[in-house]
Parts: sequence; C-alpha cells; structure tokens
Amino acid sequence: MTQDGEGWILTFNNGTTAKADIVIGSDGARSKIRPYVSDTQTLYCGVTFIQGEIDNPAATCPEIYELVANGNLVVLGDEKSITVQPRGDGGLTFYAAAKYPEDWTIDASDKDEIYSFLLEFYEGWNELFFTLFKACDKFTVRQLNYFPLDQTWEPHSNITIIGDAAHLMPPSGEGVNTAMLDALDLSEHLTNGNYNDIQTAIEAFENKMRARSTVLAQEALESNEVMYGENALAALVGMLNKRESL
Repeated sequence: MTQDGEGWILTFNNGTTAKADIVIGSDGARSKIRPYVSDTQTLYCGVTFIQGEIDNPAATCPEIYELVANGNLVVLGDEKSITVQPRGDGGLTFYAAAKYPEDWTIDASDKDEIYSFLLEFYEGWNELFFTLFKACDKFTVRQLNYFPLDQTWEPHSNITIIGDAAHLMPPSGEGVNTAMLDALDLSEHLTNGNYNDIQTAIEAFENKMRARSTVLAQEALESNEVMYGENALAALVGMLNKRESL
C-alpha cells in the first residue's frame, strides 16, 4: 500500500490495484494495514493453544462427537484445558491449552511428536480425550497475544483500524462483537456531521474504541488467569451460575 496524495493505492496479491480515499483495516491480528497506523507490537499473555482439526469425528472419535452434540465441550483441570467445538462441515476443532514459556516450541507438522506430547501432558485425564488427539488430522500451535492496554497512536485523516487489528486480546467471547461495534461506531462518527473534518472524527472514534477495548482486554486477561489457575473449574461454575441468576 502506498500513499497517493490524500488517498491510498492498494496493491493485492493478484496484481490488481485500487485507489481509496480512506482505508479501514479490519484484517485481524496479522493486519497488513496496522503498521501504517501504529508500530506497537503484541505481548504474549502466557497461554498457548495446540489446535487440532478432525474431519470425520463421527467415525474416528464417536464418543467425543456425541458429547459435543453441536454444542461446546470445555474441560478444565490441572491448570490446563481442552475445548472442543463443532465445525459447519461436520468436523470438530479442539484446543488443548495451558501456560507455557514464551520460548516454548513444538513442531506442529510432526503429528506423532504432538500426539506423544499431549498423551504425556494430559496423563491422568480420562482416556476418552486421547481418542480426540489420535483422531486429529492437523495440528496448529497458537500463542495467545494481545496489544498493550495503554497503547495509543496519532490519528490520521485517511486510515484507521478496527477489531483485532486495533485491539487484539485473548479469547473471551467478545472479539467479533467488539469488532462489529467498532464498525458501527466508526460509521456513525464519519457520517453524523458532528466533526469539522475526517481526522477529527477518526480521532474521536479511536479514543472511544481504545477506552472500550482496554476494559474488555483487562477482563480477558484476568479471566485467563482464572481459567488456568488452581481453582479454574469452581470459578467457571460460579461465573455460569451468576449469569443464570441475572
């Protein structure tokens, strides 16, 4: 992407180009737009996911498949977790998560190595979960990162960012909701006629977005500490009971 007067020229992987008066980066944690807005880098929250994909769980791990039953399966204990979610195509995605040092690594392309690691790491857990690991067709290792809560940047007149590109945080159920609210707020700031120019409107929007996302990111980080702490299960049950009473 290159600046062209007061606008931008965007060049895509297939070689096509487009000219824009304003660019809104909503392209996620690895945003290609964000570096034009801020050079603040992510921080590691201390938790890493080993993500697995199972294409035919009804045949390869039927008991787990029945337990999930188009819902979500969450298992906590020993300061680690296993979460299983259904895919739209009938497959399953699972996340085996725990706290690891930032420099911890494992070869995600070596299925046997990861399988052996998971068997040892979850030793003592119900062997039902080992069928989940064995049935996995593809592993991915994902560190959970976030942008610093006190981040800021200078506003621009023709570019901004929203969603994870602006305020990546650990998973907490708020990511997509927050990104959609960002989009709504930005559209209102750009069109409500309350600002003398676009840069002022963008600045007001970004200040509001950062204030909101800082609160949510702090809650997500605190939840992370609870979910991977000694009393994770009791804390989760308490949280769910509290929601049911509202």
